[in-house]
Amino acid sequence: WDEGTKYTIAVDETSMPFENTEATIALRALDANKTEATMEINMEPKNRILQPMAFMTFRYKVGPAILKGLDDLYQKEHQLAVA
Repeated sequence: WDEGTKYTIAVDETSMPFENTEATIALRALDANKTEATMEINMEPKNRILQPMAFMTFRYKVGPAILKGLDDLYQKEHQLAVA
């Protein structure tokens, strides 16, 4: 990982009802023990009526799951470093 860079992936195939999906993740060191992680996901629902549902799903399910996963990785790494 190169400091100050971000990486973008394009999702070509998915079982979800979306098209033209891209996800970008960036990491920025705040100090020796803290890193800021940002993720941006851009997608178009295949059917516009799904847009509110998609927003709610990502806001209250997917986003928190990603943050929990990052925190779990941090906690595991921190425990290994202390041991």
